[in-house]
Amino acid sequence: MVSAATIDAISDPRAALGKLYGESGRAEGEEFSDLVVKHFAGLFKDEALFSEIPNLSLTQPPESHAKGSLVRFRGMVQDTLPQEVYIGTITSENGIEQPGGWGLADAIEFREDETQFDYTKLKERTPLWVVSVPGESEWVNQTLEGSQDVPEIVPAREDLSPSRSHKFPTNERHIGIQAKVYDSSSSTYKPTDVVTFVGVIAFDSPSSSAFDAPETSERVPTIHVLFSRPHENTIAPFRYPMIARDDSRNDSEVWSEDRVREVRDDLIKWIADEGLCGDRDAAEWVLAVAVSRVHSRSTMILPPSLTITSFPPPTTNPDTSSPEPTLRKLLALVVPLTAHIDLPLNLTSWAKVSTTTPSTQPPGELPANGASGPLYFAPRSVSEDLHAGVLQLPKGTILTVSETRVEEGE
Repeated sequence: MVSAATIDAISDPRAALGKLYGESGRAEGEEFSDLVVKHFAGLFKDEALFSEIPNLSLTQPPESHAKGSLVRFRGMVQDTLPQEVYIGTITSENGIEQPGGWGLADAIEFREDETQFDYTKLKERTPLWVVSVPGESEWVNQTLEGSQDVPEIVPAREDLSPSRSHKFPTNERHIGIQAKVYDSSSSTYKPTDVVTFVGVIAFDSPSSSAFDAPETSERVPTIHVLFSRPHENTIAPFRYPMIARDDSRNDSEVWSEDRVREVRDDLIKWIADEGLCGDRDAAEWVLAVAVSRVHSRSTMILPPSLTITSFPPPTTNPDTSSPEPTLRKLLALVVPLTAHIDLPLNLTSWAKVSTTTPSTQPPGELPANGASGPLYFAPRSVSEDLHAGVLQLPKGTILTVSETRVEEGE
């Protein structure tokens, strides 16, 4: 049975925050922001209730949600910004004290007397820039959200470009939002972390790393975070089945060795036939590299790589100017995170200028037809703003690199 507190949190999270503030019995020294996390995370501990929270996605963009409503967004932290201050407690016109964070200061008419302003009420929060998970396979979203209505990822058009698209590693359609974190968990987040943020949506001015950043009329989608769920190991909530030494147990989580061997052989044959011209040896290596993990106690060990040569080049996708290997599309059906880079012949000249020269080229998109322009692999700071590089990807991403655009020189 769904509690009244859960229904109230979904229908009007700001009112639920005000009610929690008035009824909270905080322990001595406990911050209200920590109580907020504990309260709302407890309300939505059950996965069925959690799935009832409206989701931000390409089919449900921020603009489709009413300001002040409860939303959730699974994304990658692209940038961490300096802390900013906010009024921790405000007094409404009828004399009732309310929390000033989570966008409540914009929704409540409060008394403001500059001569009696209490600076001890100031608190700190941490803004983050969060983008859609780069390279996330379509089946992941279908599985997590239970929806088959997933749009095909196509190159961004001007009328579909999200705000601050330079903060996304590719030129694919995506969502970019500002997340403002009020509790101490903000210190644990770092770029490329995949996190689901739950909070109150608003459209605020963008935060900036620059100390003297000018005021702007620009508004960006903002989530005032109530609680969050980090995805530390994988974004796909599946467990590999246990292997039984006999057939005494036969359920979805216990497989016999024969069944495991059969599925593995079928998978290798499928990869070989569809993407590698029937080469089962190459397909077995691809599968081994895709599922391998690296463990190191002292010196760093790089993840394994694999070079495949002498197979037909991919056909050109009519929606893009660059061909994409069939193997990448096959991997996207098997693993949750994949990405692809086309390397041109004059990559060296691009790499030389990419660390210092500003670019007008969209991030992650190679200059077309051999035109000059830099390709940025790593993120870079431009006027105190972190621009994404094509390798700013979540942990565990399988990267395919193609040299099929390399042709004979003049």
